[in-house]
Amino acid sequence: MILHRVRYFSKNMAPNLALPPQPILTCWGTWLNAAFYYCDNLEIIKEIILQLNNKDSISIKKSQDLIKDPNLKANLIYIKIHQILK
Repeated sequence: MILHRVRYFSKNMAPNLALPPQPILTCWGTWLNAAFYYCDNLEIIKEIILQLNNKDSISIKKSQDLIKDPNLKANLIYIKIHQILK
């Protein structure tokens, strides 16, 4: 089911958008790259996540709840601006 969602994302929802980077737990640079990606592409990703059926999995439900957080965009912008200024 996950591969189906990835393929759907790639071909139908955002054909010009690369798949999100996968952060590595022990490598901070990968976390920052992921934050930058989500900052730059949050609106399309939000649209895609909200279209998924939250009854398919708990992770979809949690993702939908998190993506609705009104502070999310501001927090991602804060991370991006302050990391670039270093």
